[in-house]
Amino acid sequence: MVLGNDFQPGLRAKARLPPPVQGTTDGPLVTGSVFGVEVTFLVYTGANITILKPSVVNKIPGLERLSIERIDTSMLLTDGSSLPFQGRGRFSIRIGDQQVEHDVWAAEIELDGIIGMDFIMEHNCRLTLGQGHSELILSGNVTGCKGIDKLLKCARVDNCYTAKQ
Repeated sequence: MVLGNDFQPGLRAKARLPPPVQGTTDGPLVTGSVFGVEVTFLVYTGANITILKPSVVNKIPGLERLSIERIDTSMLLTDGSSLPFQGRGRFSIRIGDQQVEHDVWAAEIELDGIIGMDFIMEHNCRLTLGQGHSELILSGNVTGCKGIDKLLKCARVDNCYTAKQ
């Protein structure tokens, strides 16, 4: 299945994307691959799902893309707007020396991909940031992150206020 821009949104999912990332130097970013296609992932604990850009998904060999199902749902962005998902599938993701299978959603995001909390929790990852050092540990294998030196001190603040009646 080739993903395109003809998809029309329906239901809304509670996935939230980060504020716009200013290119490939904001991080933490980790380089990996999906079915052999190189991908730069933003490791983002504020996203509850793992997402790939459709142009990356379309580079995956045809037989591997057969597992993609079209879905009729949208994600809710931090600014309150929505963005449609174009599909979902189970993909083989390699980071460093470790390869895992994981459910990935496709949506027209700015980066190649986002590793969300679903991936971090399911594969027992650990993200270490600080003192000029950043790394993602996946099943004991350490992969260095880039872009962390240019991160803003505060990338996002959510505030929820419930008024008393």
